[in-house]
Amino acid sequence: MGSNGNITKVSNGHLTETAQKEYTSYAKTMQSNAAHKVNEHSGDGVEFGEPEEMVTTEDLENITVGVFFDGTGNNRNNIDRRDDKHSSVYHDKTTGWKWKWQDNTSYENDRTNVDHLEKMYRKETLYFSIYIEGIGTMNDQYDNKIDMGLGNGLTGIRAKVRFACEELVKRIQSVTKKNVARLTIDVFGFSRGAAAARNFVHEITKAAYNAHPGSASYDLSVLYDADGLVVSNNELPARGHFGLLLQTSQKKVSQVNIRFAGLFDTVSAYNKNHKDDVSELYLDAINKASKIVHLTAADETREKFELVSVTKAESEFSIPGVHSDVGGSYRDNVNEHVSLAEEMTSVLNREKNISNVRNGLIEQGWYRSWQFKNEQPYKLTGDRTLSNKYSLLPLHLMFEMGQTTCHFLTTLIDKKLYQIPTVPIGNSKLVLSDVYARLKDYVILKTASSLIYNTPRQLKSIKKMVDMGVYPLEKYKASYDDHEMLFELRNKYLHFSSNWDGIGQEPNLNKQGERERDNLNLITK
Repeated sequence: MGSNGNITKVSNGHLTETAQKEYTSYAKTMQSNAAHKVNEHSGDGVEFGEPEEMVTTEDLENITVGVFFDGTGNNRNNIDRRDDKHSSVYHDKTTGWKWKWQDNTSYENDRTNVDHLEKMYRKETLYFSIYIEGIGTMNDQYDNKIDMGLGNGLTGIRAKVRFACEELVKRIQSVTKKNVARLTIDVFGFSRGAAAARNFVHEITKAAYNAHPGSASYDLSVLYDADGLVVSNNELPARGHFGLLLQTSQKKVSQVNIRFAGLFDTVSAYNKNHKDDVSELYLDAINKASKIVHLTAADETREKFELVSVTKAESEFSIPGVHSDVGGSYRDNVNEHVSLAEEMTSVLNREKNISNVRNGLIEQGWYRSWQFKNEQPYKLTGDRTLSNKYSLLPLHLMFEMGQTTCHFLTTLIDKKLYQIPTVPIGNSKLVLSDVYARLKDYVILKTASSLIYNTPRQLKSIKKMVDMGVYPLEKYKASYDDHEMLFELRNKYLHFSSNWDGIGQEPNLNKQGERERDNLNLITK
């Protein structure tokens, strides 16, 4: 009960107030008057002393924060260095000597949709955003190949989550001296950054726990937290590393609300064994978010890029493209030269096997016959120059899906940089704004299903069923339109990521030798 004025209780008879647990009264001055006695009884006695500090709503703030985790090998600062023609950092990192475990991938990638969305997030004193650089990267430093490969280490998933906790506490301290009544969190992430976003939700919502001592071979008096880092107290507070930092800074957050989660193709790929990633990183904690949008890459088939689905109903949407078509980071009009097939074992069937791969890729719309090269008898190579403008479509989808909740700045999405082309690009017949309209029907309006590619042979079989009167003509027309759209989209805009050119890029092949993607968190429907 609260009042800016007075509270008066009057009773001509008895007045009784009962509480089974605690009963607390705060007042600047407290008066009790009785015609006879005032009785106070307690089994443990009645204590009098200095009152606790009175906390009112006027002493608390409500804060909203968007936390954006970029993908593996993605770092906006390092791209800024490339864009700065006078930057010595970019020159040093791309031309200088480096150790074998060092890399410069983040300096050569394009910007991701996480990077773009963070710039569009509303920014006020108590409504702000935090950008976290991608796994394997640090500002102005070489990338770490080992961390990028395993997702752990000083620039791995857990390190980025802890860093996000540290940045969050710093920002809260910088915007208010008051405690926080409600902290509203929106999280966004791409690739391993999406895994980090999901783990971050677990971190800031988990219960208090006890630190664990060192093993028998070490000093048993030393205590460690869940990440194996030394802590001073046995009892660690709720909200994980975030809670510990709040405790250290004497800052209080009464309530944490996970409002929105915007994810682009979650890939965890944590340590060598990926099968336990969901439980090891608590990736299903993302279900604590009030609203989830997970855009996944329908055409990603690399063995080490297993998808981690979300299990919350109607939250996941499979859209055309491979991993970075959906999350961004491909540069525009760059030649894609990849090894599509290598037949090293069967010399007798080599030509036939490679021919089958070649014909299949043509039938699926990925390549035209003139885009192949047989550089060696056992190897088939594809060569295409691709636009990166398709990545604008998942950006706009996420913007629209999150707009009513997160209140992105429409003035930025309307800028020319982010506009979806309304005319064909180059030698393509396809208009990307038409593709966006089709995707919008599926993801936002929910008036259509996902885009499925049917080969010419499959369409021919469907047409026969239409002629027999056992399949609706309208459904056939929709399938045909999707075929035409994807046939052009795949060849002119979508990349082909699974190849034989490097470690970690190899395709995942099923028993029939076909490319397919594994899912670490299969949804049972």
